[in-house]
Amino acid sequence: MPPSRRRPPRAFAETETGGAAVENALVLSLTAVMIYAFKTTSGVAALLKTFQQAMAAILRALG
Repeated sequence: MPPSRRRPPRAFAETETGGAAVENALVLSLTAVMIYAFKTTSGVAALLKTFQQAMAAILRALG
């Protein structure tokens, strides 16, 4: 049986529109995380820690 000619699925789109959609999704998810963290914590240190974790997750996803 010959090898399949289908291309493997890509995690991120290579078009300009796809890149913008991924960027918008990441910004919206970060905003949601920050709102949730702000509502559930009263300390600034906890809020900054959550922000740092969210940024690290986004950088891992983009890398």
